[in-house]
Amino acid sequence: MLTTHVGGNRPSTPMALMYFDEFERVNQERAAQGLPTLKVGVTFSMSTNNSDNQLTTNDGLLRAMNHYNKMFGTNFGLDDVSGYTQDLTTRLNRTAEDGQYLDIVIVVDQLLTGFDAPKMNTLYVDRTLKDALLIQAYSRTNRIADNQGKPWGRIVNYRWPAKNEELMNRALSIYANKASADVQETLINTKELIDTGVLAKSFKEQFEDVKHVVNQLADITDTFTEVPASEAKQEEMFNLMRTYSSGMSKLKQYDPETVNGEGIGFDYDNPEQLVTLLGMTPEQEEILTTSLYNDLKERIAKIHDVPVAQIELRMIHVKDVSVNYDYLTELVEALMNAVHEDRMDAAADYRDKISDFAMALEDRHYAKQINNAADAIYSGNYPPEGRDVTYPVQLKSSLDIIHDANTIIVKDNIFDFRLKWGIIDVISNDEILELFGRHGAGKQDLDSTGRISQLKKDARKEYQVKAQDKDVAKLNKITYGNALVAALYKFADSYVNER
Repeated sequence: MLTTHVGGNRPSTPMALMYFDEFERVNQERAAQGLPTLKVGVTFSMSTNNSDNQLTTNDGLLRAMNHYNKMFGTNFGLDDVSGYTQDLTTRLNRTAEDGQYLDIVIVVDQLLTGFDAPKMNTLYVDRTLKDALLIQAYSRTNRIADNQGKPWGRIVNYRWPAKNEELMNRALSIYANKASADVQETLINTKELIDTGVLAKSFKEQFEDVKHVVNQLADITDTFTEVPASEAKQEEMFNLMRTYSSGMSKLKQYDPETVNGEGIGFDYDNPEQLVTLLGMTPEQEEILTTSLYNDLKERIAKIHDVPVAQIELRMIHVKDVSVNYDYLTELVEALMNAVHEDRMDAAADYRDKISDFAMALEDRHYAKQINNAADAIYSGNYPPEGRDVTYPVQLKSSLDIIHDANTIIVKDNIFDFRLKWGIIDVISNDEILELFGRHGAGKQDLDSTGRISQLKKDARKEYQVKAQDKDVAKLNKITYGNALVAALYKFADSYVNER
């Protein structure tokens, strides 16, 4: 959000529209170059005071509204300014039902108090604020939706920065100090504000904190090559990764600038520079935040016997991580052809490369599906016998192969479960899939229609003859019935957790 205000009883709306016009000029230049642009909105109150500026103000507001209508397919006019402002607010705080949002909103004396936008990161200030109004305005950025993605709010002040910093520190000293009501004058103590977390540390201090964590991670991962073997070290690495991710999120909040001849801040156009200064190569940073991170999550999930999705650890990457699915398609294609031609050494190499690809994916469910499909192809279980496949295979996408292979694997697993427990003639694959489709992990909800009770009753009649697992066949009927239901719920939980 950008807030502007002109003093001396002069109108502020022309300044807001000047900003708006400048944004649009730059947007048009960037669009002509094929570069990303910003969605910009403006809001201020319609003038009804019969002043000399009323017509200019309202014409400017209407122009902003028409631009907004064109962006979002709305139809607001001066007869519904409140509706326009309300709709604009939903696009700023990311609650609009159509999922179309604004990147920045220019305001004049609006949305600075009583406005909640947890994902709003930065307030740009081209005006003077002080005391309670300053606290209320700055607090618009402090609603935290995600501690990792948005560790704090940012304030960028353009108007008399030194004076406004003094006004900010004074306001924070008063309103962040529980004892301030007991004294006439509150001394400004910037260090105390930083120590108590009211103000962020300097970039240099934050940088040194993260660098210390990077050094610890380098030691525990043998220079970013592997997850430690011991569970205690894995737990230690997990905590370090959390601290690292939080620290990187904070470092990315600082704009690049030069202070006393030293470059500081995060340059989005050159993110590798920060990585290098922290003591890693860009390749090591990528391995740490993808392959090692995913490997660690799976190990921690195994230690605590919970699904990977329940492990609360998310990486903040120094730059966007792109996934080359065309490369995955090439690998799957090569694997299928190598297995078909019985070139198993080459097939093993392709299988390993697919595993490396999957390990770097954020989506661990899809990563597991990729590995399942690759294992099935490598072992000769996919494509299934009788499937009409033309070799050498030439794939446009690996998506259908991965989905098809996993569908077959699930059906085979269900069939094997039925054989093990001797229920092959009692319940079908499709019936079990239907039951699992309504199941919530950890819930005792499979028998809502009485189907499990009936299954338990029918299965007891012939399991001693039909169960292919000898240990199952030896169970007495009561123990068998209870064990069958327990195994079915465990199987259902596994199925749901992998979806």
